[in-house]
Amino acid sequence: MPRADQTPAGWTIDDEGYAWDVFLSYPSAVEKTRVFTRKVLAPLLARELEAQLGRRRLALDAEAIEAGELWPDRLQQMHLRARVFVSVLCWPYFTRSGWCCAEWHSAVEREAQTPERTHPLLFPLRLIDLDEDSIERLGQPWRDQVASRKPLDLHEWANVVNPLADNDRSHALRDTISDFVERRLVPAIERAPAWRPDFPLLPAGPARPAPAPFDPRF
Repeated sequence: MPRADQTPAGWTIDDEGYAWDVFLSYPSAVEKTRVFTRKVLAPLLARELEAQLGRRRLALDAEAIEAGELWPDRLQQMHLRARVFVSVLCWPYFTRSGWCCAEWHSAVEREAQTPERTHPLLFPLRLIDLDEDSIERLGQPWRDQVASRKPLDLHEWANVVNPLADNDRSHALRDTISDFVERRLVPAIERAPAWRPDFPLLPAGPARPAPAPFDPRF
């Protein structure tokens, strides 16, 4: 686990000990999920965070980790210093990415260790390959943890390229993200538990093997 005094130079730590409001967790090896997260979701989240909180404190690996840095250490520090977590779910999130599994479990464990909190800290979004039937097939503990959090369904916008385009689909996506930030993220950010240097950071391990056969739905 990285220590608090290993926080990278250049990060702005606020008076409460946090550097980021939102940490984005997604499987970067999955092209559709990577492109959507970096090119569509992240810009919209940053835009709404600035509009509603007056700041863009979004932890995205592609922007916060510089070339040559030890990315596992930086990724853990980003997680440690973030208030809430948004997970972009797809089937490989749980079955192929040990890092995504570690990020999810670390957020769940932080919730368990902060009973004083008044809001969730982990907010899943459902993008591709993960409908209600496939969530049921994930098995425990994933099935209950995902289902109980009622993931925001974004699969109908998975092929959006320009989130700021002047068309009905992009407008609908922007409205959906704006509502998600206002109703779910902002209250959780504003009431996040006091930062602690011993927040749980679980090591990345093997992902859960996918049961066979499996046919992606989207």
